[in-house]
Amino acid sequence: TVTASTDTLKLDGASAADTLSFNGAAGTVELGAAGSLTLGAALAQDAGIVKLDGGSAALTDNAGITLTSGTISGAGTVTGAITVSAGGTGFITANDNGTAGTLEIKSAIVDNGGQLTLTVTASTDTLKLDAASAANTLSFNGSSGTLELAATSGTLTLNSALSIGAGKVVLDGTGAALT
Repeated sequence: TVTASTDTLKLDGASAADTLSFNGAAGTVELGAAGSLTLGAALAQDAGIVKLDGGSAALTDNAGITLTSGTISGAGTVTGAITVSAGGTGFITANDNGTAGTLEIKSAIVDNGGQLTLTVTASTDTLKLDAASAANTLSFNGSSGTLELAATSGTLTLNSALSIGAGKVVLDGTGAALT
């Protein structure tokens, strides 16, 4: 349990738990470069932050992840369907703090609230989507960076117009699509 908005739980190795709670509030769970967390029950992220520090950092929750107004950021791998609550906002940000990094979302993203914001922060950052996904907006944060959609089922449907600027969109195969 992450109890308060100022609390950080940092995991630097392989970890597993049945549940993770943000106690109905904010706070941060940080997965170090070699850190991983596998959860058994669905994660209700509320306003919490899950930060992946690159390398082999990984969050796995096959029961699903629900964002109310929380954030998933950094570089690493997230496995488990992500759902943004109706009326909620959520943020998924590829950001590896100046080193080349990829934030890979292996499962679908469902934006029930129509307010999910995807961001690729810097030219060295990549946001890779491996499954059917939806979001309100995608921003390259005023710079370049890469959105990569996987070959067989990496799709992204946006509610708002996309301004690519100096960014790059990579469609890995015939099953990849950007709408």
